[in-house]
Amino acid sequence: MGDSTAAPVLVNVKFQKTVLKDVELDMNEPVEVFKSQLWTLTGVPVERQTVLGFKGGKLKDDANWDKLGVKPGMTLMLLGTPGELPAEPVKKAVFAEDLPKDALPSGDSADEKRSLRAAQYRGLLNLGNTCYLNSALQCLAQVPEVSTRLHEASSAAEAGTASVSPAENNLTLSMHQVLRMLKVPVRDQSSSDAAISPLHVLTALRTINPQFSERNQEGFYAQQDAEECWSVLLQTLSRTLRSSTTASTGGGERANAIDDIFRLDLIVKDRCVDSGEEKEETEVSRLLKCAITNKVSHLDEGLRAWLHASGIERHSEQLGRSAEWERTTTIARLPPYVVVNFVRFLWKPTESVKAKILRPVSFPVELLDLHEYCTPELKEKLAEPRSKLRAKLDEATSAAVAEAAASVSAEPGSAMAIDRSSAVGGEQSATRSHVINEEDITGMYELDAVLTHQGRYADAGHYIAWVRVSGDDWVKLDDEKVSACTSEDIKKLSGGGDWHIAYICLYRSKML
Repeated sequence: MGDSTAAPVLVNVKFQKTVLKDVELDMNEPVEVFKSQLWTLTGVPVERQTVLGFKGGKLKDDANWDKLGVKPGMTLMLLGTPGELPAEPVKKAVFAEDLPKDALPSGDSADEKRSLRAAQYRGLLNLGNTCYLNSALQCLAQVPEVSTRLHEASSAAEAGTASVSPAENNLTLSMHQVLRMLKVPVRDQSSSDAAISPLHVLTALRTINPQFSERNQEGFYAQQDAEECWSVLLQTLSRTLRSSTTASTGGGERANAIDDIFRLDLIVKDRCVDSGEEKEETEVSRLLKCAITNKVSHLDEGLRAWLHASGIERHSEQLGRSAEWERTTTIARLPPYVVVNFVRFLWKPTESVKAKILRPVSFPVELLDLHEYCTPELKEKLAEPRSKLRAKLDEATSAAVAEAAASVSAEPGSAMAIDRSSAVGGEQSATRSHVINEEDITGMYELDAVLTHQGRYADAGHYIAWVRVSGDDWVKLDDEKVSACTSEDIKKLSGGGDWHIAYICLYRSKML
């Protein structure tokens, strides 16, 4: 460590035949943090690094920055051999349900198959109140389009981009590495590499937004808000990942990959209750909010409460004073993925804490239909793909009914239950690697991941990610602990007590 008041210094690092320009060296952080940045940029693991160019020769792990002669613009040399990330499997992972019956363990059950699938997922190490980051990364790993764009942009991020800071490039590259490693199936959950350390992502995140470096009264890093972390990650990637299309956002800003995947265009109409004057604006958002009042018990009700608000106080030009307004918001553009944030925290000034609203609010697992919240123009655009999807759902339902009827005939007394909305659930997840084309969006979505919070306050408690594998099979990702669960477990995350409560829901467009 060095002087606690020292500002970060930009240095150059020569590695092999390239020179990494403007690498940020924070003298308030230990040497390990700087070496982690170099690992992120070059792929050379910390334990293999030899860094030369400082006063006294080789950079040691316990060195004091103040005694090393650090100067802005100085050039350092990095020696070391890059390590290989775990290779992506040449063949697709073979899950239990794909194996021949004689290849399965005797007495194999649905629960055992589910556990086998879950055991292939990787957890993330908790580095000290970092469950907020781990849960956000695990949910983001459910979006293959993000991983694809990170992979395409990784070489550009390594070389640096003029319009973004070194820290933003560092975060982009380190997220690419972590999300790539999360995709590699685990062979043994007890092995040392079953869980991944997100240290390099955390370091870059704290550099970009010092809020995530705050410490509690005990001197440890403080718990943070997972939704705020999610938003910072997406905002950073929106600056570093270019759009694969030429379209711009509703506000005319430069298109980017994150807006391709998550952007909602909203038409906001305000009407003054007293004067009748109206104002209309276009806004851009990467999430919908579920307002929670004493009248809200389901997500649909919470969305309506947020999209149709009253009691808003703002200035009236006609009246020349503050007046009451009503607000109606409609959706003009739907993305491939819709993020819903449950507004569960409110500020209590008397206690100076963000308290949690525990009221139970249920949410759909198989079908969230946003059609009613869209503008007339968007509804017209959705008509044809919705008709095609309904036909597909009907076909899948008929096939499921026939299959179940045959099963009942073969096994008298067995139960038959058909859920139209989930009839193609397995097929949806099986095509996860396919890119969702905007022209195929129907306004119908299925739940793909849930980020939950357990505890009474935003600045405390614990965050966990729950992600869908396929159909009714889900995985609970509690930092490094990985376990199997089902859709029934997900439905219990609606709230009402001290159990895990949904805070963010990630919905994926149902595919044609």
